[in-house]
Amino acid sequence: MAIDEYGFDTRLRVLCVDDEPAVLEGLELSLRQHYEVDTATNGEQALQLMRTGDYAVLLSDMRMPGIDGAALLATARKHFPDTVRVLLTGYADVTSAASAINDGHIFRFLIKPCPPPTVQRAIADAASQYRLQTVERSLLERTLRGAVQALTDVLSLTDPDAFARATQVQKLALAMAVKLDLQPTWALELAAMLAPLGRVSLPPELLQRQAAGDDMRRESDREALDRVPEVTQRLLASIPRLEPVCDILREAGHGGISRNAFAHRSAIPVARLAKVLRLASRFVDQQARGDSVTVALAELRSQHGDAELIDAIEAIKGAQSLAVELRTVPVRQLCAGMVLCDDLLTQTGQRLVPRGYEINASLVERIRNMRADALRGPVRVMLSADANHA
Repeated sequence: MAIDEYGFDTRLRVLCVDDEPAVLEGLELSLRQHYEVDTATNGEQALQLMRTGDYAVLLSDMRMPGIDGAALLATARKHFPDTVRVLLTGYADVTSAASAINDGHIFRFLIKPCPPPTVQRAIADAASQYRLQTVERSLLERTLRGAVQALTDVLSLTDPDAFARATQVQKLALAMAVKLDLQPTWALELAAMLAPLGRVSLPPELLQRQAAGDDMRRESDREALDRVPEVTQRLLASIPRLEPVCDILREAGHGGISRNAFAHRSAIPVARLAKVLRLASRFVDQQARGDSVTVALAELRSQHGDAELIDAIEAIKGAQSLAVELRTVPVRQLCAGMVLCDDLLTQTGQRLVPRGYEINASLVERIRNMRADALRGPVRVMLSADANHA
């Protein structure tokens, strides 16, 4: 199997659905030279196949027992939006086909009997559309993730406390979304890491006082902290396609750009993901104050009452406690992916990064550039039991 630079099979997969075996046999014969072709005789079987693999094109007959073509294509649009959908129908079904086109966002509409060359051209066009949207999404995701990585690397060096908290929130929120089958998760991941981005505008002395436990009674300090969401908004406004991220931040109470029109068009469950982010943030904050998992969960239940989300946190935290190991390592052996269980201190006692911080490549490089005796060590770290760290 050949894989191209964007991560998908160059010999694309096509699923043909029809309750007439002879029709399926003809379709497979026409298409198998250029595609991996699977067939199904009904909608239920087709959906089962789609759950087990990625299909570039779905070609479905209109009239079938059980789930008909219109329902199948509408369901495919909802659960497998990347698959390009083609409808094959008879003259008598043109009226109902119009409904299928509207509900299932059909790419092409073919009328039986359909000559093999016509089918081949339609599938080739659908495959081209699949490649186009897949490549566009891949480039977009890589561009976004690269931009976000650069921004969060800056945050990790300028405000390690905020970065450590954001990393903890992101991990918990993502685990909750996966457990609750909330898809897609990319906007939630980015929202968790970008929420504190505006803190890069805060003066170093303010960050130091806050890290030391200052209660921020100065009016100027409070005003600067209150402006953080506004600064975050301005920074994110220059990055295209981040509307879902901004919507999640706004719904979760972190500020951000209001793009209601986009939220209505997006398939991303903004409100639900925002609630996941909000609860994950509050749980992390409660643990940072010293609350145990039990106390933190009890407080969440008493204040917020979303049993499904809180049950997810409880299940995740129970599983995580069994899936990590503690290790004491010299400072020079710290690796990306390790999580500090102690503050990382200079020899003079100044905190470089706080406990709970997940080591990244930027910090490893920073340590490498410091004198060998500049930091106190060794330090305790936590890592996944199945991780492979040197």
